[in-house]
Amino acid sequence: GYLTYAVVPDPAGRKLYSEKETFFGMQGGYGPWAEDICRKLGIRWVLDDSLQWKRQEPNKAGEFDADKEIAKLAPTRYDGSKWVTYPLPTLFGAPEWAVDPATFAYMTGALTEEGEKAWDAYCRKAARVFSHRYPDLEQHIYQITWEPIRPWGYRGTDKQLARIYEIAHKALHEVDPKAVVAGPCRGIKEDDVPSMRELAQAGIMPYLDAFTAHPYYPMPSEKEGMVACLRNMKRTLRELSGKDLAMYGTEQGHSTDEDPSRELNLARELMRQNLMMLGEGFRFNILFYIVDYRLGSQRGYGYYYTLLPGVPWAPGKIGPKPIAPALAAQSLLLEGHKSTGAIEWLGETAWGYAFQRGDDVVLALWDYGEKPRKVMIPVGAESVAVYDWMGNAKATPAPGGVAVTWLSRTAPLT
Repeated sequence: GYLTYAVVPDPAGRKLYSEKETFFGMQGGYGPWAEDICRKLGIRWVLDDSLQWKRQEPNKAGEFDADKEIAKLAPTRYDGSKWVTYPLPTLFGAPEWAVDPATFAYMTGALTEEGEKAWDAYCRKAARVFSHRYPDLEQHIYQITWEPIRPWGYRGTDKQLARIYEIAHKALHEVDPKAVVAGPCRGIKEDDVPSMRELAQAGIMPYLDAFTAHPYYPMPSEKEGMVACLRNMKRTLRELSGKDLAMYGTEQGHSTDEDPSRELNLARELMRQNLMMLGEGFRFNILFYIVDYRLGSQRGYGYYYTLLPGVPWAPGKIGPKPIAPALAAQSLLLEGHKSTGAIEWLGETAWGYAFQRGDDVVLALWDYGEKPRKVMIPVGAESVAVYDWMGNAKATPAPGGVAVTWLSRTAPLT
């Protein structure tokens, strides 16, 4: 065995921003240490599975009693008295009684006539409960489906999938004036664009207020064209909807296959992917997964080790991997900032983004080539702070307003 530890920024120095200004999220089987770890890593966005349809009405329509649920729920107030996280519910985890068995796979199936009526009623009840639970949120984002990807995640037609959204959009907006209907929760790769176009032809666009995706991507992501795919999807959504849709990443990660020798490189790769998501305009990105778990062949996704054998979900003991302090540094430096665009002129394999909040500007820069690259950057100041990817700061002179630094795959933040 071996010990691991992580040095992270003092959580007391973190600021609370509204959900519209907050980017960093995490999915996971949190244990009793959840609030402490979210505080240390700067995690704000988390999934809320409590309103998944099949959990609330597993056997028949009408099992979910919204009045009883509201009576026992105290509204969550965002006054900063405790660590604040923002919830993202996914509603359509379909109970099998409500869908055509021939179309059902994983979480999604085409609604039967009975199922359509029950889905409409359930959305209205879910909106009442969620609105009561989170009255202070500026928006109530409802992700409708979860990975309706053929053939393993859905076997119905695009029109049947669009119908699920049509019913949800009408019901949620009639009950909740803050409702944002989001989906379809597929991917962002090149072959996901044609499937999005097919969904649009089936009529889904009037019922999408925002776009969600699980932006898993092969590595090295720069050489594999991740930025081009993100931009292509954004252009396509604008073309199909006639406007710029808000974009959210609701699950992104990669596996080490529990090989510790891969952890350092994977941490660097995933942190660069996260920078690309923020830099290309995604409103938030939920990372996967807080701890290692073993589910079939899926191993080594965690930001922490699970230290209790045989406890895959919410273990009582965990230990950090190298990616944990890297995420803590990135969230401290960039939370609350918005991208002002890519920095593409520093060299063939150099890349980065400028992020700004008021007068504060942060440049996130790296080089994904085989060798470090020396660059000169106009900064308009006589000195700057240069942070490495773990958040270690170094004052760097910038004579004449030009800073000189070295870039590599470890993504220093200037």
